[in-house]
Amino acid sequence: MFTLRDSRPAFISPGDIAYRLSHSWFRDVDGQDVLTADGVSLGLLAQLVVYDLVVDLLNASSQGTGDTGMRSSPKERLIAFCKARNLDWTVKAMWSRAAAPILHPRTAGTSGGCLFVYDVWNTAMIEGLGLVQRKMSERMTTRAVVFEPRVFGKVRHLAGHDIFLYPVGFASSDRDEIDDLYRQVTMRFREHLPQLKRTVAQLVPSQSDRLVAGLERIISGYIPRCILDLCRVRHFLTRTQPDSVVLASDSHRFARLFVLLSRRLSIPTVVIQHGATVSKHAYVPVYADRICVWGGISRDWFIANGVPEEKIVITGSPRADRIHEYAVELRRRYVSLAGRRKRVVIATQPVGREQNERFMRTVIDGLSAAGPEVDIILKLHPGQGDKGFFESFLKSRNCRWRMTQHADIL
Repeated sequence: MFTLRDSRPAFISPGDIAYRLSHSWFRDVDGQDVLTADGVSLGLLAQLVVYDLVVDLLNASSQGTGDTGMRSSPKERLIAFCKARNLDWTVKAMWSRAAAPILHPRTAGTSGGCLFVYDVWNTAMIEGLGLVQRKMSERMTTRAVVFEPRVFGKVRHLAGHDIFLYPVGFASSDRDEIDDLYRQVTMRFREHLPQLKRTVAQLVPSQSDRLVAGLERIISGYIPRCILDLCRVRHFLTRTQPDSVVLASDSHRFARLFVLLSRRLSIPTVVIQHGATVSKHAYVPVYADRICVWGGISRDWFIANGVPEEKIVITGSPRADRIHEYAVELRRRYVSLAGRRKRVVIATQPVGREQNERFMRTVIDGLSAAGPEVDIILKLHPGQGDKGFFESFLKSRNCRWRMTQHADIL
């Protein structure tokens, strides 16, 4: 567990600083959590939001620019605007309510079964979790809870089982309880703020004022949403009483909330590894009871990063079960593409702009030097945000290209 101490650790990257702060900003010098509500750490629910805040500020500072979003398309600017004002989940909730009469999500009539939590618009996570649910539904009752209509569209083929569309099916929470919990949290945070300011000033002196202001915005805008969702999910789990909960990650806000509340209700939780372990912040610590990993390399990585060995189960990647289907399709397309220009797929990872740029330049320049002309297909990671940067980079190279993100690259 991280604590806020006076000495400054020797961090080596913005990601290191962000990882530590995202796990410690809500703890006092003795390691006590000052942002608990009904036994749940709201600071842990905000981990990824704080991580992104710190990384964006530090990267902007190192590049000498005040632009922390680095997004260019109108859609991405709108998303950034909503997130900066903590409106994104409000918009999704309104969208869900409006779409519910059209989508007709079913509601549960009985308790029990295995609950699958689809909380993030990430095609790899949705596909992997869906494959597991489809297989398990052959042997037991499964249910799904999804948090926006476009995810619902991906899992509605699992018909015959209960599907909840957030916030449809979640009872309204007691406003007085929410207000009381928020008052308690803000009071403790105000007492903690002087120590937090000193620590942030030691770690990131050039951005300390902006970072503290960002954390205060999280307290005023993001944390109230967390408290509301805490009350809703607690009621949901109490009412539906699943036998187990399966997730593609326990780092994002809703998934972590399900894990923390399930633990209090003695409901077993399992996380399925959804991607390559390229950075710690999206994978560790593991709060679920078990994590299913791809293989020995993944197991060793999780152990090296503090996950108890008894939590780890090697199962392989669910998506790898479909390799034989891809092989048939590839052979068919290979025959049909005989004599055409070759195509090379470059897949990015959410490891930072500099690393991706260096990787893309090496591959594209190497292909150009080799002679034969090729078409570049840039496959962005589902969580990649700054599409404008990648478009600008590709336009600067002498190559034919196209870009995709939420699509099958075949």
